[in-house]
Amino acid sequence: MKILTTALGVMLLTVGLSPLSQATTRDRDNLSTQLLPQSYPIEYAINIPAEENVNYDTYYNNRFEYVVRYPEDLLNQQPPPQNNDGRSFVSPQGSINMTVSGSHNVPQRSLNEVYQNQLQAYQEAGRVTYKTQQDNWFVISGYQDGNVFYTKTFLYNNDILELRLNYDRSLQPEFDAIVSQISNSFMPVGDYQW
Repeated sequence: MKILTTALGVMLLTVGLSPLSQATTRDRDNLSTQLLPQSYPIEYAINIPAEENVNYDTYYNNRFEYVVRYPEDLLNQQPPPQNNDGRSFVSPQGSINMTVSGSHNVPQRSLNEVYQNQLQAYQEAGRVTYKTQQDNWFVISGYQDGNVFYTKTFLYNNDILELRLNYDRSLQPEFDAIVSQISNSFMPVGDYQW
């Protein structure tokens, strides 16, 4: 287990659980503050265990029927929103934020339209370093203001399902393997192997 102590930023969710895919062209002026959290310097210590020592719990959303595994020793599940579209998970120090959410695909956009909209918004807000699009999902990742952002989005049964992670870039060497596990576990229930 490695202990990191450094001056980093507390990450604040500025959009709640509303999905990024609902952003329109007129919203883009504000997306740099909506897509990625703001940073405020603090001193903190965070323990990130080796990936093989991480304990995962499973969150299941019954409204949009998706599932994700999250590191229960690193992230605390926050109270559900009133509409039960998803959940936020935050590290005690505030340096890691994860949000999962679902929304109805109105007005019936294709996966490519959702992907292009989010890609443009992320490129305007930060630096995209990785992107891929598959049959029913895509991933966009990169950096902004010393933070790593990672989003995985599914179009499934005409719903948009999103996983968003934001964490301090200094945590990346230890946390990226955990992000991979989280991302691989995030999927519609119909695709999940129980």
